[in-house]
Amino acid sequence: MLATQHTPGPWEVDKTVIGELGIFTKHGPRIAGIDESNRHPPTEVEANARLIAAAPDLLAACEAADRIELIRDEISENCARINGAGRTTPSGEIIHASKRVKELRAELRDIREQLRAAIAKATVQQVPAGA
Repeated sequence: MLATQHTPGPWEVDKTVIGELGIFTKHGPRIAGIDESNRHPPTEVEANARLIAAAPDLLAACEAADRIELIRDEISENCARINGAGRTTPSGEIIHASKRVKELRAELRDIREQLRAAIAKATVQQVPAGA
């Protein structure tokens, strides 16, 4: 993966100036502004602003999702170890494989939640009125 070259998130939407929606970092510096006086309906302008503000979260979620196939492969390998274990397999190996499967499944759940949170930020968050 390439090093991040954009302003780090989180980014937020705020109505800072009459007729404009601003995109800001959490600690204040302005990233972008969207003119509300253009020919798009206000709801569409706000949706565009939310999508822009969610960009760092969406990128992070995509980067996390890129690991899903590797995680599933590792789960399959560990399940095969568990299922193929015979009487000669040390119990420590089976226990380790079982713990690793639980850890990997938890990581998949975390990725899913990260994806859902990024999508929610891009689609349903209300724009605060006033700075």
